[in-house]
Amino acid sequence: MRDFRATKKYRGDVAARYDEKRAVKDVTRRDQAIVENYLSKVAPGSSVLDIPAGTGRFIQFCLNRGLRYTGVDISPDMLDVARTKVPAGATNVELRVADARALPFGDDAFDYAIIIKFIKWLPNLELLIDVLKEIKRVTRKEAFVQIKVTRRLPLRRRAANLLGQLPIARHVFGAQADENGSSAAKTPVRPFRSFSQQELAEAFAAAGLHVRAIVPDGDLRRGRNFYILAKQVD
Repeated sequence: MRDFRATKKYRGDVAARYDEKRAVKDVTRRDQAIVENYLSKVAPGSSVLDIPAGTGRFIQFCLNRGLRYTGVDISPDMLDVARTKVPAGATNVELRVADARALPFGDDAFDYAIIIKFIKWLPNLELLIDVLKEIKRVTRKEAFVQIKVTRRLPLRRRAANLLGQLPIARHVFGAQADENGSSAAKTPVRPFRSFSQQELAEAFAAAGLHVRAIVPDGDLRRGRNFYILAKQVD
């Protein structure tokens, strides 16, 4: 499977300092409150899959609610930090290194799934559909998915985005080395991906999911929503 930027970003010092940098952000606290509000309505004893688990920001809340928590992340270093948050003797927590496009679980393995700060890393609609299909496969009841929705940007921002797609952008906006660390093959750093309402409708349909509810982020400038998704009934 083709890699994308997030598959290699959260390693080493980035993982070690992730909580320190994230804790001061208002958006982090707002996300936490929205997800915890959702989880507070999940019945104790239910199983929850967290993609990506990151440094384990939802572990303690799930334990306090009596939920069975499984977290997956493509970064072993992020999960090493998450393991420090698992209380000694806890038996209802599992952390595994895994790719969201090929989850190592059987069909309907979990009652619920939460997918936060992940979809924005997916560079195209095809990849989004692949991930949503896996979420549908392993989730029995519903998934709580954070997605940035495309909104019409000011002309200046649209021009900047277009410039970011030109070869000259690597000299203006910076570049990324290829996976071998070579400076010979570089590509422009792109902004986080958002999806239009039409693209989301296509992706949900292709994955066999329907929208039960939409929970707005609360910050209209960011254009992010939390989608409660469930399997379509044939």
